[in-house]
Amino acid sequence: MKGFQLINNNGLIGFISTQTWQTGENYNDFRKKIITQYGIREIINLPYDVFKDAYVDTGIFIFSKKPEAFYNFHGFNKKNKIESINNLQFEKVNLSEINKDNYKLIYDSNLHKTYQRFHNEKCIDLGEISISTQGLSSSRFKEINGNKNKWTLPFIKATVRRYSFLQEDKYFVDLENMQSLIKFYIQNEKILIRRIINRQDRIDATYFAEEGVFKKDLNPFIITNKDFKTKYVLGLINSSLFSWLYINSSSIATKDDFRQTTLAELRKLPIRIIDFNNKAEKSLHDSIVHLVETMLQLQKEKQQTTLPDKLNQLEARIKYTDDKINQLVFELYGLSEEERRIVEGV
Repeated sequence: MKGFQLINNNGLIGFISTQTWQTGENYNDFRKKIITQYGIREIINLPYDVFKDAYVDTGIFIFSKKPEAFYNFHGFNKKNKIESINNLQFEKVNLSEINKDNYKLIYDSNLHKTYQRFHNEKCIDLGEISISTQGLSSSRFKEINGNKNKWTLPFIKATVRRYSFLQEDKYFVDLENMQSLIKFYIQNEKILIRRIINRQDRIDATYFAEEGVFKKDLNPFIITNKDFKTKYVLGLINSSLFSWLYINSSSIATKDDFRQTTLAELRKLPIRIIDFNNKAEKSLHDSIVHLVETMLQLQKEKQQTTLPDKLNQLEARIKYTDDKINQLVFELYGLSEEERRIVEGV
């Protein structure tokens, strides 16, 4: 903030920095101060690999001494190769549209309108109906080979993909010094969300109901509100709509070197509240739960199958079922045909 003290009321500050401050949860106060006390004049988000010795997500930012009503934005495709930033096409972003809860800078007008529409009386944040934590580092534990006690749980090393859980190793560890975390790892229904965003720009999550401690890249979410079934919420999280919402509202999720989710942002995902007295809503809910159960079974069968013809059949059924879930989620959230095409990138 020292720069703002050095310029006069008509002065501008320009610099190059990482893009993380635009959406990162740790920068809420910074964004609020910049937007309410000072001003943003221009943002240019650059592609990857602009600097040979620093492979990071960077941007050019112009700030003003006085608050602005809007700012100009241009975002390059992440994989573009550029030699100049002359003659850019800018989009005007009205600061009146910024979410005052977190002051995130979201530039896609379609995303902004859609996202705002979901944060209403028909939706509730995932964090309000669940408890969650980050997985634990395996290096914090020693394997127990002898007597076990009530604090002893299996540490499970596994790979999680959408509706898929592939166990790689399991051994027992002692959580007596971490008793507050036991509730996340005992035998109960939970959603495991993979920390890393996959290369198809999708969130990976699956269902798990056994006891077990998980590594750092698997974050357990336990639904605590009995009005929401775990498999219903899992279907929403694994839908193309939720991946689109998340990817386009988080700069951390689009980093090229370590694309990831954060607990704080996952907890803000808008979960549709179901009116079970409404036959249409109940039918959509029940269909999503049924299809999620089908997906979990299909993925389990796929893991156990080696025959090429059988694998092809399973993959076709998985794609069909996944597409069906996506369409039901679109319908549940009231997306128009145009909005569906935008989410699906067609």
